Amino acid sequence: MNTLPLLQIRQLSHGWPGLALFDRLDIDIHCGITLVTGEEGCGKSTLLRLLASREPALTFLADVQDPALDNEPVARLLSAVPHGLVDEFGLEEHRAKPLYMLSTGSRRKVGLCLTLVSPAPVLLIDQPVAALDPPSARSLVAHLQRLGRLSGRAVVVADHESPPGLTPDHTVVLPAR
Repeated sequence: MNTLPLLQIRQLSHGWPGLALFDRLDIDIHCGITLVTGEEGCGKSTLLRLLASREPALTFLADVQDPALDNEPVARLLSAVPHGLVDEFGLEEHRAKPLYMLSTGSRRKVGLCLTLVSPAPVLLIDQPVAALDPPSARSLVAHLQRLGRLSGRAVVVADHESPPGLTPDHTVVLPAR
């Protein structure tokens, strides 16, 4: 069994003037599902963005909240997503709309669909079930469990606790600020 991490970050320091968020943080991301957790404001979301920016060839983080995407047609964003997945998340009725017209939950579903079809070895997902209806949340968790079992793949979920039904293989607890 290969125990080498897919992604290894050493001595990560990050913060803002007067606020050190991470001070020489070491993280190993192995195959499977990793839950990144910790207190409110400890840097879970920031860590995912840093991982995505430091390792763009290995990671995928969909940021559909980016205002630069507001006028993008949903149909174009979902063009590589199988129709069944679009239907599963109830997005078919939104295909003709620009992204800005979607509710927070539907906008998140677009990003989650993009994540689920990404070929990147490491998928980064911030608060995966936030603003999702219960059927979509259950469906997402089932997809994440499946992806986490694939050889050579890692799913990194940042949240206060593991979403219902998601069984992490690894847990990273970030220190409180």
